[in-house]
Amino acid sequence: MSLTKPSRPRSSARETSEWLSTWADPLGSPRIERLFTGSDEFLSAWERFQKFGRKPMSFTDCVSLAHMEKRRVERMMSFDSEFEGLTTRIH
Repeated sequence: MSLTKPSRPRSSARETSEWLSTWADPLGSPRIERLFTGSDEFLSAWERFQKFGRKPMSFTDCVSLAHMEKRRVERMMSFDSEFEGLTTRIH
């Protein structure tokens, strides 16, 4: 097995499906779910990102918070102190 993830094919639906089946669940765990960011999560994250202004919160962190909010996730495992006061961190 290769340690580097191949780039996603940009041609047929079959090739994309094969790529997803290879990389969709690399750990084989039913406890891990791959989430895709739709327009709702993106817009929520963008609003949050703009609101934070000077606080060192990345857009990626804001997307994570948007997914948590949508799915009513109350705790996250993280060593990032940026999440202090925004959610319960398990570290």
